[in-house]
Amino acid sequence: MPQIEMSQHDDWHWYRIKAELEAKGLTLTRLSQQHGRSPGYAAKAKNCPIPRAQAIIANALGRSPQEIWPSRYTPEGRPVSRVRWIAAHKRRHAPHGLGGSPA
Repeated sequence: MPQIEMSQHDDWHWYRIKAELEAKGLTLTRLSQQHGRSPGYAAKAKNCPIPRAQAIIANALGRSPQEIWPSRYTPEGRPVSRVRWIAAHKRRHAPHGLGGSPA
């Protein structure tokens, strides 16, 4: 199975996303409710790839989800499997000697 190349440093910071929403008079709670979801739905996109939640946020900002979260999409623009993304994310942030690439 090929490694997922993480580009987390290219993902927008969560504070930027929230600030841009607030500049448009929006909140994550309001966005979720406008789309018939639970109040906390859109906020779940902060820590984990949830394509529908990401699309709601991106649409509100006039951007594509791939532009905001490039680490969560393939170069072809398809969402990366959540399981594979989480596994790659854990490897990247594991303390030295734990979960990193083999020596």
